[in-house]
Amino acid sequence: LSAYERTVFCMLVIAEVILPIGTDNAWYYQVVFMIFPVAVLTVLMRHINFRQSEGRRYVHAVLVFAIATIAGCGFTYSAQYVYRDLTYDQLTYKVNIPECAGMKTEKGKGQALEKLSSILNDLDSQYKYLAELGGCCISYSMSELKPCFTTAWPDLEGFSEEEFTNQFNEKIQEGEYPIVVIADFELNNEVLTQQKYFILTELMVQYEYETFYECPYFTVYTY
Repeated sequence: LSAYERTVFCMLVIAEVILPIGTDNAWYYQVVFMIFPVAVLTVLMRHINFRQSEGRRYVHAVLVFAIATIAGCGFTYSAQYVYRDLTYDQLTYKVNIPECAGMKTEKGKGQALEKLSSILNDLDSQYKYLAELGGCCISYSMSELKPCFTTAWPDLEGFSEEEFTNQFNEKIQEGEYPIVVIADFELNNEVLTQQKYFILTELMVQYEYETFYECPYFTVYTY
């Protein structure tokens, strides 16, 4: 392999390390998609001779690439403010929640988040766990409530329906009835797993949950 080819490989490895930052899956992005090619490229890169002037020249190119990639990703993520939200020009409302300091979104969503934060903080002395569904997994960071499930995003397919059901039932058997927050699927255009929604609805009927608060963005259920 030429020095140029090895440098390209090095850049690819750096890109694959940086790109997962800020994504849904974090390190799992690598595990699922890129761990094998990254491993192969890393082995090939060992042939770079850093002591030679040519090798140092390519190292400088790689460093510039790494800095530019980090800066580019950082600007993109900072400009988006809220993950999967509206276009930049519509993100004008500053969310008035300490845990969301600096976050901006559309006014209706921002006020809904503030209301949800207020509700959860009022209830966290009576409840221990929180179960969320519908792509609204931000609530765990706005209260002292613990996740009902072993994942903060139970919507994902990697979290099976059996685990979903069993873990919810386990909390009930412990005498701890989780608060349930379900986002409006149609409004959020977020239906990752309709089956889990049906399962959770049936469980709430079985355990006699009641609607505590409802708005266009989400509904809170309590026992």
